[in-house]
Amino acid sequence: MKRISFLAIFFVIASLGAIHAQQRTGFAYYDLDRLYDTIPSLFYDDTDYTPEGRLCWTDERYRTKVERAGAVIGRMAMPLAGVYGVENEEVVKDLIRASDLPYSYVHRTLNTLDGMDFALLYYADRFFTERIETGYGYLCVEGTLDGKPTAVLLTRGDRYAAELLEELRERTPGIRILCAGKLPSGTAEKLSLRDALAPAERRGRGNAYARGGWWLHDRILTDTTLTVIRADVFARRDLLDPRSGTPLPTYRRQRYTGGIGRYFPIFYILNKFLIIRKSSYLCPSGKTVFTVAFPMEGLARSPAETTLKQHIYWEKHYYNQQRQVMADVKRVYTFGNKEAEGNGKMRELLGGKGANLAEMNLIGIPVPRDSPSPPKYAANTTHKDARKSWGCFAPKWRRR
Repeated sequence: MKRISFLAIFFVIASLGAIHAQQRTGFAYYDLDRLYDTIPSLFYDDTDYTPEGRLCWTDERYRTKVERAGAVIGRMAMPLAGVYGVENEEVVKDLIRASDLPYSYVHRTLNTLDGMDFALLYYADRFFTERIETGYGYLCVEGTLDGKPTAVLLTRGDRYAAELLEELRERTPGIRILCAGKLPSGTAEKLSLRDALAPAERRGRGNAYARGGWWLHDRILTDTTLTVIRADVFARRDLLDPRSGTPLPTYRRQRYTGGIGRYFPIFYILNKFLIIRKSSYLCPSGKTVFTVAFPMEGLARSPAETTLKQHIYWEKHYYNQQRQVMADVKRVYTFGNKEAEGNGKMRELLGGKGANLAEMNLIGIPVPRDSPSPPKYAANTTHKDARKSWGCFAPKWRRR
């Protein structure tokens, strides 16, 4: 009887530990070193990155880079991942499909001279976006991560970072801040943050190689109140040039080499990931899936382990949490006949078009086909983002 009681207690503790182990909290940042599509742009010069251009950027080469970059993001399997160097939203979608993880995303066009943008990939059942701000060389996303106010700032320098962080702290006291991007050394002290990769840098680690040495091209800065469990460069053998031992770029001058880029991704883990568990689950395709929750050193293990674990967690928990969050959200805003439930300041909620149409009604400007037809409506973009996060980017076997 004692043996049976002991086994029952053991299995209960093990199951609770396994559930907790799935809640790894971490952040990754990856500079993809100019991930263009193959279509010429009308707003900037990207003719080199076209099939007829100087670099002969074909569909095959584009797909190769997207698949390799997506596989790296999938191997890190962080609930938050910032990327830089994507040309447009379609590139972000292709990257998410290649990662084979259930990411939602935030993407905004930065209107830069080279067409490169930021994007934030996130698990929609862990991180809920509330406010998005863009400017010259930065993307700032505010929300809640596991129920705690969190802001993610992706930036290409510290030019506007101090003002942005001051506004964040005034608007939401106690907000957790993650800042990542191409930041010079010493930026953390200026912004009253901690350089999470400083210990790795002191050990000679870096995510770029130049002039005979490794250096940090990108950094992750965090609040001093957050505990850094591990922060390092995600350097793997298949990302290296076998001859030089440095990151394998996509091109060396004009010669195609087939790599992802000149920079390794970097990552930051906030909590431990210790319990080892194996369980089975029958997915819709009829195959039995085994999930493994391994220690944080397991980042270098098989990508299938992390991917399948996230698939099952998504399958079990996403719908219930999303329904609960969206239950009390107003989804439709009507306008017409010089009346509107929204206004021009509600761009984040209604989108640019919906907010502008509502404002036109309020100030009496005729809206196309306005009268005497019934009032029109605009959908809440939060609802559209939630719907898009499941329908378009669910695991491939789930979509079937």
